Amino acid sequence: MPLPREAIATLGVRNRLRVHNIGGDHFSLRRFRLELEWPDGRRAQSDIAAATWSQPPGWPHAEGIRVPAGQPLEVDLWFDLGG
Repeated sequence: MPLPREAIATLGVRNRLRVHNIGGDHFSLRRFRLELEWPDGRRAQSDIAAATWSQPPGWPHAEGIRVPAGQPLEVDLWFDLGG
């Protein structure tokens, strides 16, 4: 999804992604990453966050990091600038 300029201006080595479960669904999410593509065609991606996040914690299929209902899921995504 395209990011607004304000979001692009905040990107750094460490980036926090928040997922708000507005509909109150039951879910598990995993393998987050940021993939960037510049207008000139260059691409970069963050490391992959391999953990699993589930909401709500009492859901029978929940696994990994269990996020309380009503709280956003938060994950840090890192860019390796050593390359």
